[in-house]
Amino acid sequence: MNYRRIAAAALTAWLVSIPLGAVIHHGILGRIYATNTIVFRSDAEVMRRLPLGSAVALVGFFIATVMYAQWNGAGKGVAAGLRFGLLIGTLLVSLAVFSNYVTQPISVAIGLAEIVEYLIGSALYGVIIGLVYRPARAEFGQAVRA
Repeated sequence: MNYRRIAAAALTAWLVSIPLGAVIHHGILGRIYATNTIVFRSDAEVMRRLPLGSAVALVGFFIATVMYAQWNGAGKGVAAGLRFGLLIGTLLVSLAVFSNYVTQPISVAIGLAEIVEYLIGSALYGVIIGLVYRPARAEFGQAVRA
């Protein structure tokens, strides 16, 4: 594992997630949230909690990047990252989104929006991790011989 590449990949994915999250949650899903105010916090409440959410997301990106490095460190960047991201997204959907749908008063539209968000976001973050973590040729050769 290359710890500098892990840090670079995790930080890059996290930095991309900040504006992407704003576009998704305020732009694309904003109307759905507005019509379901009973299950969502107000913007002021979200803003108060945003630093904590961002910090936890950064930890999550580090964990995902370490998982990628251990699982597929010698793989080809984009394809391996996409596959990894879709697996992570599918895991999140199966464990979190469906649990939310069962236990919280969210509509089918919100559940479907969350599924799409998790799958597309995870695929994108996986591609970023795959591209940035992608080992140099010398490292690849060492991984094959090991």
